[in-house]
Amino acid sequence: MSVIETSVCEEIFSLQDSYDVEIGINGTDQKSIQEGMAEALSSLIINITGNSVSVLDKSIIAMMKSPQKYVSKYSLSSQEEKLIAHFVFDGDSLRSYLGESQLPLWLSNKITLLTFLPCEKLNTRYRTDEDISACSKLRQDLSKLSDKRNSVLTSPLIDLNEMASFESLGASHPERFMNKISRKYELSNWLYCSIRNEFGLLIENPLCISSQVSSKLPPKEAINSLIDKINADKSLIIDKSIKNSTYIGLSEIDTFRDLELALDELTSQVLVTNVTLKAIKGASITLFLSHFGNEEDLINLLNMNAKFEEINSTTEDIILFNYISG
Repeated sequence: MSVIETSVCEEIFSLQDSYDVEIGINGTDQKSIQEGMAEALSSLIINITGNSVSVLDKSIIAMMKSPQKYVSKYSLSSQEEKLIAHFVFDGDSLRSYLGESQLPLWLSNKITLLTFLPCEKLNTRYRTDEDISACSKLRQDLSKLSDKRNSVLTSPLIDLNEMASFESLGASHPERFMNKISRKYELSNWLYCSIRNEFGLLIENPLCISSQVSSKLPPKEAINSLIDKINADKSLIIDKSIKNSTYIGLSEIDTFRDLELALDELTSQVLVTNVTLKAIKGASITLFLSHFGNEEDLINLLNMNAKFEEINSTTEDIILFNYISG
């Protein structure tokens, strides 16, 4: 049994050349267009940095006063009697500003969140019209919130035994139930949202818990806090004023194709400006990397990449990694 999901290999969001954002605006006057630009840019900054509170930083607040600096082109259209603005933001200028402001880039692909809504699994005989309406709205709201945070929601396929386990355990201890099924699907990040309280009574505002936050929160706060905490380990400040060079050693370079792939992978890293092959010895190679940031930044960046596995080094003169080509 597997999870239904939509995940594919994608370019890391924060490293794209440009960003297309569509948003509804109030009019065709310059004030309305600029307000739309600022709203679109605010949403974009959250996804590039991977943190929902980044928009409260004073440098981002200042950025919102002139969002047109980061727009390469825009157009207006009408959809179902609503005015829609389509903005194209320049990736390089956004990253430069974030680096100068000491704000991080989120250096990962889309996050998949295992999401369980008990109201979707209830026997249809026990569902009221209020249940169906509230449950449908909760799912729609979560999908919109997930899209805004550049993440993917997936739901477990619950069998009869798991449903029985939930009925005996989940209502009173939902975190235990979610930890159990998340291990089955090998997804450590989960979200559990309910339209009923611990007494089984329908509540006006659904509440959620997650793998990172045990406190019951409204859906928007729950998703933002969960994704913020997940992304914190996958974010890096790129300070182009700091320039360094580092020797690294790669093992398990068994073929010429492995060598090509490893060099391409290193060259594409956002901190790396130049890669020089210094030595080849059997299945190991030595490389000299020029890069932004300090050595720790480079190590953290490579540790985010599943193709590089850091190994212990007996000397501080070189950093060692296994290269995983598969």
